[in-house]
Amino acid sequence: MGKIKKIYKIPLFTLLLIIILLAIGFVSLRSPSVQTWLFEKLSSRFSKNNEIELSAGGIRFTFFNKIEVSDLLLKDNTADTMFYAPKLKAGIRKIKPKEGLISLGKIELNKPVIKFQPDTNNVLNLTHIMQLLAKKDTLKKDYNILISKVGISNGRLSYRSGSRPDTADIFDVHNFSLSGINLTLDDLSKNGKDLAARISDLSFLSGSGFELKSFFTDVQIEEDKFHLIDPAIRTANSFISSEVIGLDIVRGGNDFKFTRDANLEVSLQSSTISLSDLAYFVRPLKGMDKGIILSGKINGPVEEIKGRDIIMSYSDSTTLVCDFDLSGLPDIDNTFMFIRVGTFTSTTHEVANLELPGTGKITLGDEFMRLGAISFSGNFTGFLQDFVTYGTITTELGSLSTDILFRPDTSDTFYYRGTLQAESIRLGKILNREDILGPLSASLEVDGISRSFKNFRAEIDATVTNLEFKEYTYRDIEISGLVTEKIWDGKVSSNTEDLKMDLLGRFDFTGALPEVDFSLNLLNADLYELNLDRADSLSKLSMLLTANFTGNAIDNLSGDIRLLNSKLKRNGDEFDLFDCSISAFIIDSTKMGIDLRTDYIDADIRGKYDLTTIVPDIKITAASLFPSVINPGEGDLSGKNNFGYEISFKNTDRINEFFQTGFMLAPGFQARGWINPGSMISLAASGDYAIYTSSSMARPEINLIIEDTTMVFDINSD
Repeated sequence: MGKIKKIYKIPLFTLLLIIILLAIGFVSLRSPSVQTWLFEKLSSRFSKNNEIELSAGGIRFTFFNKIEVSDLLLKDNTADTMFYAPKLKAGIRKIKPKEGLISLGKIELNKPVIKFQPDTNNVLNLTHIMQLLAKKDTLKKDYNILISKVGISNGRLSYRSGSRPDTADIFDVHNFSLSGINLTLDDLSKNGKDLAARISDLSFLSGSGFELKSFFTDVQIEEDKFHLIDPAIRTANSFISSEVIGLDIVRGGNDFKFTRDANLEVSLQSSTISLSDLAYFVRPLKGMDKGIILSGKINGPVEEIKGRDIIMSYSDSTTLVCDFDLSGLPDIDNTFMFIRVGTFTSTTHEVANLELPGTGKITLGDEFMRLGAISFSGNFTGFLQDFVTYGTITTELGSLSTDILFRPDTSDTFYYRGTLQAESIRLGKILNREDILGPLSASLEVDGISRSFKNFRAEIDATVTNLEFKEYTYRDIEISGLVTEKIWDGKVSSNTEDLKMDLLGRFDFTGALPEVDFSLNLLNADLYELNLDRADSLSKLSMLLTANFTGNAIDNLSGDIRLLNSKLKRNGDEFDLFDCSISAFIIDSTKMGIDLRTDYIDADIRGKYDLTTIVPDIKITAASLFPSVINPGEGDLSGKNNFGYEISFKNTDRINEFFQTGFMLAPGFQARGWINPGSMISLAASGDYAIYTSSSMARPEINLIIEDTTMVFDINSD
């Protein structure tokens, strides 16, 4: 009996010892110091084998399903901090090595710091870690991982690639830093190579100032397919929503090429993108704060990218609807483009208020502003260096159809060739001269070159099919020649019943004063039908006019104008002017001269003159003599007139017969004098006779002198 008791005592004692050892082990494992010691042993072995350092300030397991790690630190192969978290908490649900399952509850990271940077061989530390994890002996079994939630609060991340300098004012994907990172990740699951998760919230602030307010999406990674389902992004000024953003690898292997073998898929719903947010990524947009509403679908590899149902709105008035096919990216210079513009609508007011990057608002003339609403539909086909635009521009004042080939030569120079067709352009409204100008329709063939949109040179061949001027419609006017921004050198011709003419010449506005050299052969102009002389239904004009001069007014003219074989038919009579010439020239720095030679009158002027101010100056002078009769109006004497004149009358009888003036002077009648308003005005005239209607004078002598406010007038005759 005593022996039996001893037999029982041995297993009871052993069992008690095992229980005590288990209790001691449990208590020890519950001890943070023991847990930390075990972690250090394991991490030192891992660090020693992989040239990195993993450490923790303290570790505590609670209730076998929770772990808390303080001061978790991972140093990369350069002994610099790659990851640091003051505190990490994780819930452990299941760990079943035989089944290859790791199931965790909630993981919390408070104020983590993550640094991605290259080593001395320019290998990113993240790349180094990924290579270690990819080794066969690093992880012998492929585990399925389930994590119910991952929460990161107030984290920081920095990324440095190579030796590129910091760009504080712009977001650089090669060099950036993020702070205030808050992330909530739900239902993270890894099953083989498949990965799924829900980003419930993500926010951060970049070092450049860009702020992501929120981002949420479902993440799906299956084999070679990477998809974001229903992503939504919100910033301070933008909201972006998409049905899907996807990347599918269609062909792998050693010859994998991303631009060729990866299909992009973006299905963007109506989203508001602020230019002020884009300015953090595109420096030229700095200072622009307008918003763009964008939607559409983009799919295909980068080399063969397609866009469909693209809708972009810049404002209530400016909208673009288009499709595009681009073949050849990322080499933009050799990319073939086909862009089909369903419609582009805007207004001149919107265009005038558009701020271009680096230049500000566009300065437009009043003529352009009068066009009002503008729309375009058509397509662009070709390369940046060689493309064709075909379509129709419609405005409130007419439409313009284009079929033009553009071929850029340098960064600021391009060639163009093609046709333009203008339909019912309300030219009078555009030029604010509706009193005389009506609709214009024309076709134009052009072949030219332009530099920086400021200088151009083109050969043109145009037909004005109809142009209304003074309520008459001119038709089939042919225009051809060389055109630049300041020169026209060519020909204008018309061969209709009412107007037969040819104009050949050059108009050069490159200098301070225009230079003109042309000849006009007017074979016939029906002045009545052209609404230029409605008083006589038989009024017609023909002439040959040549001109070669510099200047833009008679006062600064230098050169010759000649009128030959001119004939004016009116009231059943004909008035012929066989030879008429005007020569203007500069005598010296203070004197100019004009010589007029005609079949009827010769005249010479010498001195300083401004013909636009002669009449007002004489009126002011007359008002000083007769203040109660003549109102001088506003203004003072111009001081621009101080010249002498001589006039010789040849055959005024013919002028009176045709124009019914009632005024005739004897051949050889002379008049001369000086005009200097405010100082002296003089006239001395004489001849064999002077007749006005029924009154006549024989051998009249007329003398007039006005000095200051004194006038002396003397007239004598036989």
